[in-house]
Amino acid sequence: MVYHNLMDVLSMVTLTAQLNGAFDRETAPDALPPQDQISLARWYASLSMPDEAIAAYRAALDADLPEEEARYAFRDFAVLLRRIGRRADAAEQWAMWAVRFLDDPEPCVEIAKYLEWHVKDLAGAHRWATAALEAVERWPAGLYQAAARADIRHRLARLERKLGDGD
Repeated sequence: MVYHNLMDVLSMVTLTAQLNGAFDRETAPDALPPQDQISLARWYASLSMPDEAIAAYRAALDADLPEEEARYAFRDFAVLLRRIGRRADAAEQWAMWAVRFLDDPEPCVEIAKYLEWHVKDLAGAHRWATAALEAVERWPAGLYQAAARADIRHRLARLERKLGDGD
């Protein structure tokens, strides 16, 4: 029993040293594996530490992440940037996400919203909404595809009306 408790105490010392290294601003997040960088970024974001979160997201996305983890990292990073008012930077992340995941309409829709509502570039918004529709068309037929298609077509119709009003 004493041996087991001793091992627990020594393990905690090792864990503490590793955690201190992970949160050391001089070495983190570059010294961590990419999946840990994403976790650290989310943790920083939850503590309203956006600069640290941004650094951790950038380090994670610069590394070789598995596809699904990269998809969620792009999403979380862009949402953080939008939330702190850095919409142009968020749009840049959405664009990188869209290029990497051609079957995902979400980043295209987000860019279309940004261009329509913040940049007032209706033609650009229309191009991105069209790209979103093309992404949805790559999906297998079904209710989810039909609902996504209907939402994007609604956005396209509104953009086309606005573009027509500007002539």
